[in-house]
Amino acid sequence: MRNWLCPILKANHVDYIIDEKDCGYGHDIVKFEKEIGKADNVLIMVSKSYFKSNNCMYEMALIMKYTNLRKNRLWVSADDFNRDENEYDAIFESWNKELARINKKLTGDVNRDRYYNEKIEKIKLILQYFPDAWQQIMNKNTLSFEKISANNFQELLEYIKKEVLLEEPNSDLPMDIGDAPGGTTIIQNGNNCVAATINNGGTMTINM
Repeated sequence: MRNWLCPILKANHVDYIIDEKDCGYGHDIVKFEKEIGKADNVLIMVSKSYFKSNNCMYEMALIMKYTNLRKNRLWVSADDFNRDENEYDAIFESWNKELARINKKLTGDVNRDRYYNEKIEKIKLILQYFPDAWQQIMNKNTLSFEKISANNFQELLEYIKKEVLLEEPNSDLPMDIGDAPGGTTIIQNGNNCVAATINNGGTMTINM
């Protein structure tokens, strides 16, 4: 999606930054992830692989955690997972198993365990906020990727113009990622991040 969407954003005068360029050497990746969670308007693209990704699910948890800072949340589905109790249970249980697996690695050595404790806290956050996210996926009229990418993402561009460009930027959003100007859109593509900046407007996150 990044290779298709970024040129279209550029062609429509939406400035963007990309993680390997603007969140490069010396930048705080954890802070960058928290910035994703605090964006005002969020486009979240979910799929079966999304629910298995540590980075994507942690960012989803942050997005849900900071829900009161957000104006809009648009869900897009790859339609490769089932919207039922069995799918929900399977995803939830897989993260419980991952939590148990990492817990077994704890030795009681404070210094050694710091690495694992950070992972444990992230998974706990995922387990805490995943039910809220799943409920929204069930309740919202989510678009398919095929629909939102049709006509060179025209519907998405209209959404940005209507819901983002007319909004004031979130003053609570930290801006310590490269030289990004105010009003940031973050595009999360698995383990890669693209951040697109809407000049003189609100913020939107695309998370997938």
